[in-house]
Amino acid sequence: MNLKPIVIVALILLLAQALFFGDAVRGSIAYLDERLATLQTESQGLKARKTQLDQEFDRIRSDIRSIPPTLLAGFEDPEASFVEFLDYIQSSAFQKAGGKVAMRSQKFRQTPIPLHESTFDFTYEFDKVPVAEAFLGHFVDQRRFPVQVTAFSATRTKGGSTKAKITVSLLIPARLQFEPPPAANKKEGR
Repeated sequence: MNLKPIVIVALILLLAQALFFGDAVRGSIAYLDERLATLQTESQGLKARKTQLDQEFDRIRSDIRSIPPTLLAGFEDPEASFVEFLDYIQSSAFQKAGGKVAMRSQKFRQTPIPLHESTFDFTYEFDKVPVAEAFLGHFVDQRRFPVQVTAFSATRTKGGSTKAKITVSLLIPARLQFEPPPAANKKEGR
């Protein structure tokens, strides 16, 4: 038996096998190079998006820091702000003017923002303008509590003093109630 044709056939088969394997390796390398390029493009896009989100986060954080704490206090606890206002009105300016206070109404307004509105009638009497200025400055010109003057009247008495009545609405932002997102209500299943 001649060994030469068997060796030639075996070498041809081995060469064909090497060519098929080389072609498969080249195809795999081309596919992996293409996938790597796609992943690098996606990575660059995600880095750009991360940079945008970091900038947006910093902007929102600075916006939140710019909100005065006195404004946020109303959102934390409206009842505490109301009691604080009641303590505030018992001042020396109130006492000097012989002031009296009566709560006229309380209601909850939904729009444009949810808030508790409490209406107070202040009556006071004065014979000197500085007493009236101190009284009005203490209640109207202060920046601690969000008040809105809804009415004012003053009448001169026969004794030379002036009786005045001022109606003020205290507008305290309501505690915000957030509903959980719909996804939080769903139970995870398999």
